[in-house]
Amino acid sequence: MNDHKFFTKKILTENPVLVMTAGICPAVAVTESASSGLLLGCGTLLVLFLSSLPATLMKNIIPEKAVCASHMIIIAAFTAVIQMIFYSWFPQVTEEVGIFIPLIAVNCIVIESVNGFARNNPVLPTLFNGLGTGTGFLLVLILMGIIRESMGEGTLFGYSLFAGDMTLMPFAVLLPGGFFLLSLLAALNKHINRKTRQKEKNMTNNDREEEKISS
Repeated sequence: MNDHKFFTKKILTENPVLVMTAGICPAVAVTESASSGLLLGCGTLLVLFLSSLPATLMKNIIPEKAVCASHMIIIAAFTAVIQMIFYSWFPQVTEEVGIFIPLIAVNCIVIESVNGFARNNPVLPTLFNGLGTGTGFLLVLILMGIIRESMGEGTLFGYSLFAGDMTLMPFAVLLPGGFFLLSLLAALNKHINRKTRQKEKNMTNNDREEEKISS
C-alpha cells in the first residue's frame, strides 16, 4: 500500500469516529460550538502526529515490557505541551473544552494509533496514519460543531447568523442532539463508502470483461 493511502483511508473508509466508533464521548461532549470542536480536534491531531514519530523511531530500543508505559509517557508529555500552548493562546475556548484537553492523553484513538500502529510499522506509514487518523477526527468535530452551533444557538464561531435570538433547532446543542447528529453522519458515511466500493467493483468487472474481449 502506498504510504499516502494510510492518510486518505482514515478520512472516510476508516474514520475513527464514524466507522471505528472511537472517541464518541468527546465528539459529542465538546461540539456544542464550532470553536470547541476545532480546538479539541487540532489538539488531538497534533498529539497523534507528534507522538507517532518517537514511538516508531524507538520501537527497536524500548524493551517489550516497557513499550506501553513508554508510549503513555510520550503521549502525556505532548498532551501537556499542547494544553499549555492552548491555555496561552486560546484561554477562553480552552476553558470551554475543559477536561477533554488533558484527556487526549487517554483517548483510545491516540493510544491505538501510537501503541498499536506505530510500534509495528515504518516511519512514513506511521506518520501518514497518525496524520490521517487525527484529520478524520478533526473533520468530524468541526462538522458537528458547525451544525450544532448554527442550528442550536444561531451562531457560528460566536457570530450571530440570524436576527435577534432566533434558533432553528435548540435540541441540537443538547447531548441527545449530538448523538442523533453523529448517527446521521455515520449513516451517511456508510452510504458513501458502500457506493464507492460498488463503483470500484463495477470498474474492476468492466476491466476484466475488456481483457477477455481483447484476448
